[in-house]
Amino acid sequence: MQTPVRLSLVVPLCCGVAVSAFVLGRWTAGGRVDLSGGGSGRVLSVGPARAETPGGEAQGGRIEDVADRMAAVGREQLRRLDGERPSEHREDERLRMIERWAAVDPVAALDYARTNLEGDRRAQALTAVFTTWARHTPRAAWSWVTTHVPGEMPHLDEVIGEIGRSSPSLAAELASSWAQGHPSSGQELYLAALQGMAYSGKFAEASRVIGTVVVRDGEDRSGLVTFLAGQWARYQPAQAADWVKQLPEGATRDHAMMSLSVAWADADPEAAAQFAIGLPAGATRESALQQVVSKWLTVDPGQARNWVIDEGVHDDFDQAVTSIATQPQLMATQPALALQWAGNIIDDSVRFRCLSTVLSNLYARNPASALNYIRSSQDLTPDQRAEFLRRFPAP
Repeated sequence: MQTPVRLSLVVPLCCGVAVSAFVLGRWTAGGRVDLSGGGSGRVLSVGPARAETPGGEAQGGRIEDVADRMAAVGREQLRRLDGERPSEHREDERLRMIERWAAVDPVAALDYARTNLEGDRRAQALTAVFTTWARHTPRAAWSWVTTHVPGEMPHLDEVIGEIGRSSPSLAAELASSWAQGHPSSGQELYLAALQGMAYSGKFAEASRVIGTVVVRDGEDRSGLVTFLAGQWARYQPAQAADWVKQLPEGATRDHAMMSLSVAWADADPEAAAQFAIGLPAGATRESALQQVVSKWLTVDPGQARNWVIDEGVHDDFDQAVTSIATQPQLMATQPALALQWAGNIIDDSVRFRCLSTVLSNLYARNPASALNYIRSSQDLTPDQRAEFLRRFPAP
């Protein structure tokens, strides 16, 4: 005996009939796909919750009748679809119909996809089913994947990611429960949930979730914080910066600062540079400035160089100045200027490595100019000059 289809709609009996008729109309008018899984048994009791009357009595009979009629129509439509010439359009139509089917009977839709499709088509269909199921009845979808395919992390990620889009608190609850029993995959699952939240712009909610994560160690948590900082900075950099600044001092905050700076530079390099220069002096600011200036150079090299000049070169600018001096276009068209920038680097070892790159490029184009710089520059120590003369002999 078939188990009745269960839908997550709590409505009076009269509305249930109307909704059923509407669903049938959409299927019969809109597409070609087998709704019954090619005649395989449907395990519908695992699907969405049944419609109930206000008194609590399930209205399963009529819904089951509609589902059976839908399945009969689907079998005929699938035969027609399979009889058509193979094409991208045919497969796209099949995928759309499977997705709509998943909203009504996800388990049967899964059965059809697993039985009748292969390769990328099968993977696309399974993704469509799991995300649709999670969108309509998230707890049921999560219960099914964790019970039937707990080792298939991509499917768990798809479900928790979709839940994260609409219900961050539920995603956090489910991810926490999973991580407690499966610590090795806890970070991956949390990351999928955060991706869903970020996709729908729920960054503040995601930041609160991170405060409650259950992961193996600080490194796993740091990865989640770094991810969110970068994603948030692409759309709300000021808010992301406020969040990162309040993190406890340490490696996690440093990595988040870097991720935020790089992502911010993609959208507004000047604003990102102002943020980076405002960081406390040290390695984190140096790395952030280097990343931001490097991004800025690809968009407006003149403006980036002028900003560095205006700010005044200091220790934390060494890596940023290296990015300027070794910019390919600058070395090719204005080698003297590239050498001048390299000579402004304060750290002796960093300056030597940067000059080596610029001189190597110049020597390949104009050996005489390179040798003239080596012999006359005041930016080189005697030992460095001797080393460069050894590396770049007179022709």
